[in-house]
Amino acid sequence: MQVGNRREIQVNGALQEKLGHAVRLHSQNELELAKPLYLEILRVQPNAFEALHYLGVIHYQQGKFEEALRLIESAVHLFPSHSVSQCNLGNVYQALSRFENAIHAYTRSVELNPQFSDAYFNMGVVLNALGSVEGALVCYNHALLLNPNYAAAYNNRGLTLIELHKAGVGEHAFELACMDYLRATQLNPSYAQAFFNWGSALHNNKELNQALDIYNIAVGLDPHFAIAFNNRGNVLQELGQFDTALESFTKALQLSPTLGAAFYNRGSLYQDHEMFELAKSDYDAAISNNPAMVEAFFNRGFVNEQLKRFDEARADFERAIELNPEYVNAHFNLSLLLLKLQHFDAGWEQYEWRWQSDDFLGKYLQTSKPLWQRGSCTNTLLVWDEQGVGDSVFFLPWLIRFVKEIGSQSSGPRQVICRVDERLISLFKRSVPDIKFLARQIELNEELFDAHLPMASLPLALMQLQLGGAGPGCNGFGLSTLKPYLFADKSQATQFRASLAKTGELLIGVSWRSKNSKTGALRSVDLAALLQALNLPRVCLVNLQYGEVQSELEALSERGVAHVSQIPGLDVMQDLDGLASLISACDLVVSVDNSTVHLSGALGVQSLVLVPFAADWRWGEDSNSTSVWYNSLTLLRQQTRNDWGSVLNRVTEMLNQLSQ
Repeated sequence: MQVGNRREIQVNGALQEKLGHAVRLHSQNELELAKPLYLEILRVQPNAFEALHYLGVIHYQQGKFEEALRLIESAVHLFPSHSVSQCNLGNVYQALSRFENAIHAYTRSVELNPQFSDAYFNMGVVLNALGSVEGALVCYNHALLLNPNYAAAYNNRGLTLIELHKAGVGEHAFELACMDYLRATQLNPSYAQAFFNWGSALHNNKELNQALDIYNIAVGLDPHFAIAFNNRGNVLQELGQFDTALESFTKALQLSPTLGAAFYNRGSLYQDHEMFELAKSDYDAAISNNPAMVEAFFNRGFVNEQLKRFDEARADFERAIELNPEYVNAHFNLSLLLLKLQHFDAGWEQYEWRWQSDDFLGKYLQTSKPLWQRGSCTNTLLVWDEQGVGDSVFFLPWLIRFVKEIGSQSSGPRQVICRVDERLISLFKRSVPDIKFLARQIELNEELFDAHLPMASLPLALMQLQLGGAGPGCNGFGLSTLKPYLFADKSQATQFRASLAKTGELLIGVSWRSKNSKTGALRSVDLAALLQALNLPRVCLVNLQYGEVQSELEALSERGVAHVSQIPGLDVMQDLDGLASLISACDLVVSVDNSTVHLSGALGVQSLVLVPFAADWRWGEDSNSTSVWYNSLTLLRQQTRNDWGSVLNRVTEMLNQLSQ
């Protein structure tokens, strides 16, 4: 708002003196002292331009925009060629979000005074609000051409350049923006907002240490800058500095107790460190202060699931979707929760969102052929593996059922072929000879099929054929019982058994590690602790763990923890048919949640599965120790997060009973 460019009005000397006194008080920001003086002038002379104009400015400064508009419009009507009042009129329009009117007023202002840098600056602000980044940039450039020492214009041009940088246009836009922030802060070393904007730009560009330095300056200049403390906390969290991040978020909330973003971010910090009750409390507060904060509902849903409050978790995911129907990760997490709770029909429908989720590890097939739809005219359908080996084993029963059922329907595909990891080909061909399997590693010939279907979409396809679902007595396959469906090489299994275990010994296969990039650490167990639990008389241990583990096993054997045998020449990661034979040779398998347990379950081998507190959806979330998918598995669940001790004690107890 401008207070200047006075226009002389024909009033008596007393009013003129009073006007001068009012303007001086106004310039000193003594608004409540200046206001009655302007009113006194207007009572004597209702058309006094300056009193109307400046009284309107005071109302604008006090947030009374409608009254400001009435007064300044009256002033402009009296003196339409006054550039400052036109600019101030534009400011009021801007405050009222009447942006087109604001642009008209600013345009008139610079027509009257082409050297008026403030009018160009303010027009840039409005154009930014309207999404015209290039137009705003032109205005800020013009303002700086007229006034090279205009710190606010450098700051705002920096913001505009960052918008161009985010949009991927404007060469060197990020570097130019940082130069503008630097110039703004050089011109005004106490310009906390410019430092804040500079820090935000560096943060978004992943220059974390530099961003932290700049945020530190911003909060040093303005110790009450709540959002700067909040953003500083985000940087500290990304740098792994938990304590200082927590202090920064807490300081932001002390300064602004209703700052929902700070509650949300502190909740995220607690969540990352598995402090789920504290995280939930902060998400509650974030939602209370901003009931439309969709991310807070999503994160609270995750936290509630970790706390095994499944009804609340479901409600949170559904609320996030209600607020944003295209919230992909909310749909995906809801699907996993529904499947975990064995609400299969709704779960499989939601599971189709997986392809759009950045949390999903599978890769979609690159093909020009269409996705199969029920009722489509298809000669040959390609079903393809989308995830790992364990998932291919897990979804194979749906493929078997699907092929059986479409064979009885005239509208179904005449032939189904399935693409899987080449390491599974020999095992799958032996087990399901009626289905043709192709190796994933071989370049796909699109002439072989007319349509395609991801393997994990088979349950939904069966539902659409009214064959799947979770009716009474069903386990989600549409079957009341699930028998073994993989068959190892019996001769090789017999040879393995003979070479490993003596008469009267239990042969136990062990696997202790998951290499899942997201949840592998939570699923894995310390090998030494596992072997101590298994080190019992008349027990022979054999390695089923994929990957390079030879040195790890030898070190533990030398320490006397336990000896774990290996089949010479058998690479259990590359030779999955051989691994299946080795599993079949075992009396028992003890394994964490990885592909080994899917093989042992599909082979029908008795197995103890070590399940973490927050289990994968496949293992459900009730107290039942049996698996809905594999009859031969016994689930041993963590009762306390990250505590494998009680689980391994249970393993020892069960082995003692078995060996006796």
